[in-house]
Amino acid sequence: MTNVRVAAALVLLRLMQGRTTLSAEVEAARADMPDRRDRGLLVELTSGVLRWQNELDALLASASQRAVSTIDPHALA
Repeated sequence: MTNVRVAAALVLLRLMQGRTTLSAEVEAARADMPDRRDRGLLVELTSGVLRWQNELDALLASASQRAVSTIDPHALA
């Protein structure tokens, strides 16, 4: 059984690499989740982060001494 939050972070990391789509990655990650609530949470976490990406980046930029582009992708995900 996969932790849904870890799965969401992995989906976001793969999307940042630019070689896949959200639907393809979510479907692959959902295959390991028997609980429909976890599958729903995965969709909400990944789509929510993408929907709010600009706002999240702006908040990080205002709170950080570094440019968002220099932050480790694992931390961003």
